[in-house]
Amino acid sequence: MVNLLFVGIGSAFGGIVRYWIGLHVKSGGSFPIATCIVNLVGSLLIGLLSGWLERSYSQSSLAPMIRSFAVIGFCGGFTTFSTFSNEIFRMLHHSQYGAAFLYLSISILAGLGAVFAGYAIAKSVG
Repeated sequence: MVNLLFVGIGSAFGGIVRYWIGLHVKSGGSFPIATCIVNLVGSLLIGLLSGWLERSYSQSSLAPMIRSFAVIGFCGGFTTFSTFSNEIFRMLHHSQYGAAFLYLSISILAGLGAVFAGYAIAKSVG
Protein backbone atom coordinates (compact mmCIF):
# COMPACT_ATOMS: atom_id res chain seq x y z
CA MET A 1 0.00 0.00 0.00
CA VAL A 2 2.90 2.35 0.72
CA ASN A 3 4.31 1.77 -2.78
CA LEU A 4 0.93 2.79 -4.23
CA LEU A 5 1.20 6.10 -2.39
CA PHE A 6 4.73 6.63 -3.71
CA VAL A 7 3.56 5.93 -7.28
CA GLY A 8 0.74 8.47 -6.90
CA ILE A 9 2.94 11.20 -5.46
CA GLY A 10 5.66 10.61 -8.06
CA SER A 11 3.10 10.63 -10.86
CA ALA A 12 1.64 13.93 -9.67
CA PHE A 13 5.10 15.53 -9.65
CA GLY A 14 5.89 14.10 -13.08
CA GLY A 15 2.64 15.44 -14.52
CA ILE A 16 3.26 18.88 -13.04
CA VAL A 17 6.75 19.04 -14.55
CA ARG A 18 5.42 17.85 -17.93
CA TYR A 19 2.72 20.54 -17.85
CA TRP A 20 5.28 23.22 -16.94
CA ILE A 21 7.52 22.22 -19.85
CA GLY A 22 4.51 22.32 -22.18
CA LEU A 23 3.82 25.89 -21.07
CA HIS A 24 7.39 27.02 -21.68
CA VAL A 25 8.39 25.15 -24.84
CA LYS A 26 6.51 26.29 -27.90
CA SER A 27 5.76 23.94 -30.76
CA GLY A 28 7.64 24.33 -34.01
CA GLY A 29 4.72 24.55 -36.41
CA SER A 30 3.21 21.10 -36.72
CA PHE A 31 6.07 19.43 -34.79
CA PRO A 32 5.29 18.82 -31.08
CA ILE A 33 8.65 19.82 -29.64
CA ALA A 34 7.54 19.83 -25.98
CA THR A 35 6.25 16.25 -26.06
CA CYS A 36 9.33 15.08 -27.91
CA ILE A 37 11.62 16.74 -25.34
CA VAL A 38 9.62 15.31 -22.43
CA ASN A 39 9.72 11.79 -23.84
CA LEU A 40 13.45 11.92 -24.61
CA VAL A 41 14.34 13.41 -21.22
CA GLY A 42 12.04 10.88 -19.56
CA SER A 43 13.76 8.05 -21.44
CA LEU A 44 17.18 9.26 -20.32
CA LEU A 45 15.93 9.70 -16.77
CA ILE A 46 14.37 6.24 -16.57
CA GLY A 47 17.64 4.73 -17.81
CA LEU A 48 19.64 6.73 -15.27
CA LEU A 49 17.32 5.79 -12.43
CA SER A 50 17.22 2.11 -13.38
CA GLY A 51 21.00 1.87 -13.58
CA TRP A 52 21.48 3.85 -10.38
CA LEU A 53 18.99 1.72 -8.45
CA GLU A 54 20.58 -1.47 -9.72
CA ARG A 55 24.07 -0.26 -8.83
CA SER A 56 23.37 1.48 -5.52
CA TYR A 57 20.26 -0.10 -4.05
CA SER A 58 20.10 -3.66 -5.39
CA GLN A 59 20.13 -5.12 -1.86
CA SER A 60 18.35 -2.27 -0.09
CA SER A 61 14.81 -2.38 1.25
CA LEU A 62 14.48 1.22 -0.01
CA ALA A 63 14.73 0.13 -3.67
CA PRO A 64 11.01 -0.71 -4.14
CA MET A 65 9.92 2.64 -2.66
CA ILE A 66 12.43 4.64 -4.70
CA ARG A 67 11.48 2.71 -7.84
CA SER A 68 7.76 3.25 -7.14
CA PHE A 69 8.21 6.98 -6.68
CA ALA A 70 10.83 7.78 -9.32
CA VAL A 71 10.61 5.20 -12.09
CA ILE A 72 6.96 4.16 -12.07
CA GLY A 73 5.46 7.34 -10.61
CA PHE A 74 7.52 10.32 -11.75
CA CYS A 75 8.66 8.96 -15.11
CA GLY A 76 5.24 7.47 -15.80
CA GLY A 77 3.50 10.76 -15.02
CA PHE A 78 6.15 12.79 -16.83
CA THR A 79 6.30 10.96 -20.15
CA THR A 80 3.36 11.06 -22.49
CA PHE A 81 2.79 8.06 -24.72
CA SER A 82 -0.91 8.80 -25.19
CA THR A 83 -0.14 12.40 -26.17
CA PHE A 84 2.61 11.15 -28.48
CA SER A 85 0.17 8.74 -30.16
CA ASN A 86 -2.46 11.43 -30.56
CA GLU A 87 0.04 13.86 -32.07
CA ILE A 88 1.17 11.24 -34.59
CA PHE A 89 -2.48 10.57 -35.43
CA ARG A 90 -3.17 14.31 -35.91
CA MET A 91 -0.17 14.71 -38.21
CA LEU A 92 -1.24 11.74 -40.32
CA HIS A 93 -4.84 12.95 -40.34
CA HIS A 94 -3.64 16.30 -41.72
CA SER A 95 -1.39 14.60 -44.30
CA GLN A 96 1.80 15.76 -42.57
CA TYR A 97 3.53 12.48 -43.34
CA GLY A 98 7.10 13.76 -43.23
CA ALA A 99 6.67 15.41 -39.83
CA ALA A 100 4.89 12.31 -38.49
CA PHE A 101 7.67 9.99 -39.67
CA LEU A 102 10.37 12.31 -38.30
CA TYR A 103 8.65 12.61 -34.92
CA LEU A 104 8.03 8.87 -34.71
CA SER A 105 11.62 8.06 -35.67
CA ILE A 106 13.22 10.59 -33.32
CA SER A 107 11.00 9.63 -30.41
CA ILE A 108 11.53 5.88 -30.69
CA LEU A 109 15.16 5.71 -31.78
CA ALA A 110 16.48 8.59 -29.70
CA GLY A 111 14.27 7.57 -26.77
CA LEU A 112 15.66 4.04 -26.79
CA GLY A 113 19.15 5.45 -27.17
CA ALA A 114 18.54 7.75 -24.20
CA VAL A 115 17.48 4.81 -22.01
CA PHE A 116 20.66 2.93 -22.97
CA ALA A 117 22.79 6.05 -22.39
CA GLY A 118 21.21 6.81 -19.03
CA TYR A 119 21.64 3.25 -17.84
CA ALA A 120 25.27 3.12 -18.99
CA ILE A 121 26.04 6.47 -17.31
CA ALA A 122 24.43 5.40 -14.05
CA LYS A 123 26.28 2.09 -14.02
CA SER A 124 29.66 3.71 -14.72
CA VAL A 125 29.44 6.54 -12.15
CA GLY A 126 30.53 5.78 -8.66
